Amino acid sequence: MGALKISAIVLLSLGAFIIFIIALFSKRLIRTLLLNAVFGIAAMVIINLTSSFTGVHIPINQWTVGSGAVFGLPGVIGILVFGILI
Repeated sequence: MGALKISAIVLLSLGAFIIFIIALFSKRLIRTLLLNAVFGIAAMVIINLTSSFTGVHIPINQWTVGSGAVFGLPGVIGILVFGILI
């Protein structure tokens, strides 16, 4: 595995851990995690709807939707950055 892939996995895992800790301390764990998932998937939909204008596209498959749902907005940004770097 390349150093870039390992660093991306570490950063995304750290982001998921931070999101979970924030959700845990917000006293509304389920609501916070669900809103995070909705915002992540909504961001993916908006990016793909505007792809004809911006030229930015995220392929829709189980991995990208899963990371958008689990990681939320940081996951979508990570997918975009990872797509640019690779």
